[in-house]
Amino acid sequence: MEHGGLTQPAPAPRFSATPVSVRGGPALPGADTAAVAEEWGLPGLLTTGKETTG
Repeated sequence: MEHGGLTQPAPAPRFSATPVSVRGGPALPGADTAAVAEEWGLPGLLTTGKETTG
């Protein structure tokens, strides 16, 4: 099959039979900020003088 001057091996796949599910909503803004800062080696990035969790 040729499309736009390029030879394609087959038609594009169709995903209409693929089951769809939503596992949950997105994370809240800042929910993982402390973990990411720690992973990047920037634990002092969030030092504000008060404890936070999240």
